[in-house]
Amino acid sequence: MTKSRDRKRKDRNSSENDSHGRKVHKQRGPSGGTVTNLQVSEVLSWTNSVLYGEDNLDCSVFSSAPGSPKMAENSAEPTNRDIMILLQNVSGRLEVMEKKMGAIESIEKRMGALEKDINKLRVRH
Repeated sequence: MTKSRDRKRKDRNSSENDSHGRKVHKQRGPSGGTVTNLQVSEVLSWTNSVLYGEDNLDCSVFSSAPGSPKMAENSAEPTNRDIMILLQNVSGRLEVMEKKMGAIESIEKRMGALEKDINKLRVRH
């Protein structure tokens, strides 16, 4: 590396006060307290109480409403993966059928040409 690059790197990595010292890195993450095990719903509930003056801190944002429908469990319905596998199988079968139809059309054209040739021979004789 050239001297100017070394100098620029040194300037970038050093602190402003001390040219020989290293740059002090700030710790990233939540600022303030050391509590890091809060749930999102707790933080949102606390924020809601501060912003809107609601004292009900016990309500959870992610709790389900009473009487709300729950997701189906262990139903007899096929999964999306099962449906996709079946659709891929059907697609493969359709491709095979299209190839066979192409062969049949080719044979049909040949038979049409053969029929014309036979008719020409009959007319000549």
